[in-house]
Amino acid sequence: FEVRPLTAAQELADDAAVVTIAASASVGGVIGLFAAGPAVTATIAGMGFGGTGIAAGTTAASMMSASAIANGGGVAVASTVATLQSIGAVGLSPLAATGCAIAGAVVGSTVCSLVGGAAVCAYWAACKGGTSTQQRSHGARHGKWMVVTEEGIGNIRFYPFETEAESCQFFRTCWCSRARLDPSGKELETGGWNPLAINNIRRNYGGSSSNSRNGFRARGMQPGSVVALHSPAHNRFIRMMGDRVDTGGGNMGASDLPEDWHSERFTVVDAGRGEVALHSSTHGRFVRMAGESLDAIGGTKQAGELPADWGSERFTVVDAGNGMVALHSRCHNRFVRVDENGQVDSKGGVRDADALPDAWQWERFEVRPLTAAQELADDAAVVTIAASASVGGVIGLFAAGPAVTATIAGMGFGGTGIAAGTTAASMMSASAIANGGGVAVASTVATLQSIGAVGLSPLAATGCAIAGAVVGSTVCSLVGGAAVCAYWAACKGGTSTQQRSHGARHGKWMVVTEEGIGNIRFYPFETEAESCQFFRTCWCSRARLDPSGKELETGGWNPLAINNIRRNYGGSSSNSRNGFRARGMQPGSVVALHSPAHNRFIRMMGDRVDTGGGNMGASDLPEDWHSERFTVVDAGRGEVALHSSTHGRFVRMAGESLDAIGGTKQAGELPADWGSERFTVVDAGNGMVALHSRCHNRFVRVDENGQVDSKGGVRDADALPDAWQWERFEVRPLT
Repeated sequence: FEVRPLTAAQELADDAAVVTIAASASVGGVIGLFAAGPAVTATIAGMGFGGTGIAAGTTAASMMSASAIANGGGVAVASTVATLQSIGAVGLSPLAATGCAIAGAVVGSTVCSLVGGAAVCAYWAACKGGTSTQQRSHGARHGKWMVVTEEGIGNIRFYPFETEAESCQFFRTCWCSRARLDPSGKELETGGWNPLAINNIRRNYGGSSSNSRNGFRARGMQPGSVVALHSPAHNRFIRMMGDRVDTGGGNMGASDLPEDWHSERFTVVDAGRGEVALHSSTHGRFVRMAGESLDAIGGTKQAGELPADWGSERFTVVDAGNGMVALHSRCHNRFVRVDENGQVDSKGGVRDADALPDAWQWERFEVRPLTAAQELADDAAVVTIAASASVGGVIGLFAAGPAVTATIAGMGFGGTGIAAGTTAASMMSASAIANGGGVAVASTVATLQSIGAVGLSPLAATGCAIAGAVVGSTVCSLVGGAAVCAYWAACKGGTSTQQRSHGARHGKWMVVTEEGIGNIRFYPFETEAESCQFFRTCWCSRARLDPSGKELETGGWNPLAINNIRRNYGGSSSNSRNGFRARGMQPGSVVALHSPAHNRFIRMMGDRVDTGGGNMGASDLPEDWHSERFTVVDAGRGEVALHSSTHGRFVRMAGESLDAIGGTKQAGELPADWGSERFTVVDAGNGMVALHSRCHNRFVRVDENGQVDSKGGVRDADALPDAWQWERFEVRPLT
């Protein structure tokens, strides 16, 4: 469908903010352009350097006296005093005035753009009441959408919002360095040009970039690290003994683990889909949750051999506050805990990952890292950019003046006069003709020849140095960032807009960039970690997508570039849970699912799920057939459930089969710990969808005999093969 908007409720606030900041920059640039020269002249006049000479009793008089004493009774030619008196008498030369104007425009534009952004922040601060670092609390971070800013070095502010829309609006209109968090404390996106400020912000809210899939680099829980998990409530370590998981080692502090105790050591394994698994190399097993208990009965496996359909071995690492973590099983919707008897179980009850009660202390663990895997790649990228900026600033500071002098000398203005046949000679001839045969005092030619003969005055040299430092720092920081991007581009082979395809977007982690106006590039990655690393080290406007095409985060200072990127990859912000509004599968709708491969509808008969109604086209469902009708229920966490109002049951996946044996429930009564009844709606192309069980890591299908099962094999939701037609369904909306 083409969407025709009939309201004017567009991003007016965003546009207004961009216009405010752009206008501020423009006004500041114009003010700086025209005010810098007069400001310098006025300042010099205020010092006492005037048209009639140096005024007695002024700063200028003191400077002249000191200069005369230092030079044996006279003021040296081209000295600071002589230069300032010359400016006080006749004003700035055209070249010096031009230099002041350029430097003034740069500084004015920068300062006023920051002031414009600060004005927007100030408005929101007045409305929302941002708290300082010292005032923040665990409660101020969790349960609210948050924007955390650095407003001046080390001045970290926390702004809470009731809705995501409010936090998004503030984030987009704020101009300082900032991070946006969801109510669980997960970092969603960052903004601002200064990576050091972003690091300051993360240190203050206890987070990091989103390569840790739950939005923060939980203390020591990076995949590949070896850790021990200590329960401070009971002063015990979790351990694995054979196929048991307990805390039988006895009481001890978090720092007291003996070096020869190996059963308490677990390797953190990247389990994909935003989760980790805990593997014991001593016993060759994974920790798993089995209902309300914890064990390791799944069988012996190496750390890299976690089966794709093992859902109970997967955990989400949750920030539990005060430097601790909690482990949540998405499949069972429960937290790992240690009870008063030292038993490791999950009997605390059913809870979503973002709903850990403050009073639950048994579910909280201290992580003792036993390896030194740090963020070296990230630090190297930040250091590269910061070092580039510093080097560029130093080069500009010391090279700008000599570069100007060398350029003027190259034009033909030299210590012995103007060289014949040069640009300088042509300029002098034109000036003489324009002025009736002579070269005017303080004209461009006279000023350039003065510089060519004796060099820049101290004031002009200082102006050149400042302007050179600003320009050099800016250019070289961009070059440093571009070098990182170029390295990744060479490694990963970003495709242009014209080259992209459905295959380039789906099935891969993607970073989409705008590298120059309209130059959209697509960079595919095999793993989320790679996409995160590239996203953080890339310096241009960019968006990061998961393998389904869902936008995860954006970066860069230019909202117009982000809009260009979205238009090219066909996306928008991540308000749609699975990254796209799948055809007709909105929660609350009633649908029938038709298999075009076998020309049959899925139906529920009692506690069975089959296609026994016979062959028929997608548009031929009889109006009095009710067993084929399912209500789409919002199952939370980006998933849906299918409920039959006729039979009062939910469709569920049981290993390789489909049934409805879970029991009778109303559509609004889906238990929070029923994982097998939850499905992710996947875009299967050509207007069709596929249903994927995260708990079993399989797709629903209809086989050649019309049986509804999941025997196609283990597959991630983003890895549906093009050749799998039995897993694809047409959705017939019935509401």
